[in-house]
Amino acid sequence: MQRSILLLCLCGLAPLVSGCRASGESGRLAETRTESEQALDWQIGLWHGTRRDAGAGTENRMLVVVAPILGGVGQALELEIEHEGGTYRGFWVQICDAESDRWTCRYANDVRRAHVPLAGEGYGERMVWMSATPGVPPRTRLVSERLGSGRWRRTSFRSTDGETWSELFVDELQRVGDASIPLGVGLSFALR
Repeated sequence: MQRSILLLCLCGLAPLVSGCRASGESGRLAETRTESEQALDWQIGLWHGTRRDAGAGTENRMLVVVAPILGGVGQALELEIEHEGGTYRGFWVQICDAESDRWTCRYANDVRRAHVPLAGEGYGERMVWMSATPGVPPRTRLVSERLGSGRWRRTSFRSTDGETWSELFVDELQRVGDASIPLGVGLSFALR
């Protein structure tokens, strides 16, 4: 059921994915992306690795696919993590806001089914994503780091007060093959 909903969402985005103009008054084509819009292109591709749960100390296999969206001005990330209770699935959409020239994203998973807004700080190789719900102290922080050619670490922290942080998980990822993922290809199709 969840996969069907996700596929419907992706299909609904399909007309936006190819040949779309970037937002903004200039109406510039997505092919003329800014340096900021290209900063996270290194993430595009298929990744595999492990997620270490800080609380339980367990490690679980995971797969991540990152594909360009909206003519390359953003990316969609889909992940699956195998664990004792089944498979955890998450979906993340990140885009560089044309007005502010800052990265923003939305994340959802098949457990909580809530759309969590996050704001990105940093530039490409190291990004810090903070939850960005208006009027609420940050409760989620994700540090995304490019560790070198074909290696990626994502460390998540949580907080109850926005000041004291505890580690939630660490993802250690390795690139699988080359970085080319066609537009509109999600994890379920990339693995076939």
